[in-house]
Amino acid sequence: MGDNKHLIHYLCFSFLLLILSLSELPAQQIIRVDSIILTGNHKTKSYIILREITFKTGDSLSPALLETKVAQSRENLLNIPLFNFVEAIIDNDTIAPGRTVVRFNFTERWYIWPYPIVEVADRNFNAWWRARNISRLNFGGYLLIENFRGRLERLKLLAKWGFDQKFQVEYYRPYLNKSRTIGLLLQSEFMGNHEVAASTNQDNDVNFVKDDDHWIRTYFNLYGAIVYRPVIYNSHELGLGWSLNSVEDTLTRYNQELWPNKSEQYLTIRYQFKHDKRDYRHYPLNGRYIDFSLATYLPVQASSRKIQYTETEANIRVYHPICTRWWWSGGLYGRLNSTKPASYYLMQGLGNSRNFVRGYEYYLIDGQQTFLAKTNVTFALIRPTENQLPYIKNPKFGRIHYALYLRAFVDTGITHNDLETLSSKLSNKWLIGYGLGCDLLTYYDKVLRVEYSFNQMGESGLFIHFTASI
Repeated sequence: MGDNKHLIHYLCFSFLLLILSLSELPAQQIIRVDSIILTGNHKTKSYIILREITFKTGDSLSPALLETKVAQSRENLLNIPLFNFVEAIIDNDTIAPGRTVVRFNFTERWYIWPYPIVEVADRNFNAWWRARNISRLNFGGYLLIENFRGRLERLKLLAKWGFDQKFQVEYYRPYLNKSRTIGLLLQSEFMGNHEVAASTNQDNDVNFVKDDDHWIRTYFNLYGAIVYRPVIYNSHELGLGWSLNSVEDTLTRYNQELWPNKSEQYLTIRYQFKHDKRDYRHYPLNGRYIDFSLATYLPVQASSRKIQYTETEANIRVYHPICTRWWWSGGLYGRLNSTKPASYYLMQGLGNSRNFVRGYEYYLIDGQQTFLAKTNVTFALIRPTENQLPYIKNPKFGRIHYALYLRAFVDTGITHNDLETLSSKLSNKWLIGYGLGCDLLTYYDKVLRVEYSFNQMGESGLFIHFTASI
């Protein structure tokens, strides 16, 4: 009985000491944000900037949380195409203890770009370089106005001639309402071709059909979308489009299954969700990206009945630091098309855009279902560095940043195909590619990617790209 009393006294005494020790711990410091000061945004409206900042005037935060939010806000501001440099400073010294001012200083970009166009008409630069056919180049120009009226609007006018003829007008306005959550995208496009990629053969090369005297295919499209962005990192796009695609008899006679109609008029209903929390979207090293889209093509005339078609597409990309100067990244891509045959120009497998197994850039693998997995290990040979170019005083051009990275990579992917017309040696087969690369990153979001890749067919080669690999 006495032992129990001693135990109870000991426990009570220990509990009392614990309470007294906790009461002597200093209370967590809280800092109040008195104001957010913006400088250097000579054209950009302040509300455009404040929309990307993850805290507001009057917030009370711990020092660690405030530093995190300031760093996130700086990344958000660099991810909109308005600034070459963003400096963020927490100023605790100019006002009373427990209160602070956060300052953002900007170096704005040059926003009006009359670009000349010299463009390859093939799937990518490497596919064109294989033959180096000058007739398969496009020439022209486009006018790009970013930050139109200082409100993050974008206006694009494009005209090009050569292998393809294309005229395009695009207007994007990010905010229509006072809460700045709803935006608008409008596009109009006309395209004419004397030569068309009509199918792929057993060796996964593209078969072309050509008519020197007439356009063999014309395409006209109108598209409008509402973009809903309720929070900084998530957005939804709901769009409606109308398209008219016309081809000559040459194509319908070439392959009735892949080109079933001389004229196809259809509506497109498209939904896309995006979650984007990358540190720098043009060459991310930390963060994540997810998107999902669903598009349905519906005929608006009887002759287009075979155009009924649905496609679902998804991306997941993850970027993670390993240690100082080292990062890992991985990406998964999937595409599922309706099993009902559609016109060839709507079909996309591996080899289109950025969706290919590295080492197979020369091949186009058509099908109805596609899966692709990519992984990189990246090393910073030259970390992000700033320099002032001599004799160029304009800060929009004279102050530059650059970085150089080395990469090792492995990709795998498959395209599943059920159509006999599109069967080839690389369809319905897992593909593997691997290699080493070197990436140069500089201002105005420019990336030069040089890779030496190998594939499981025993082929290897040097390939050049102009976007990040994942």
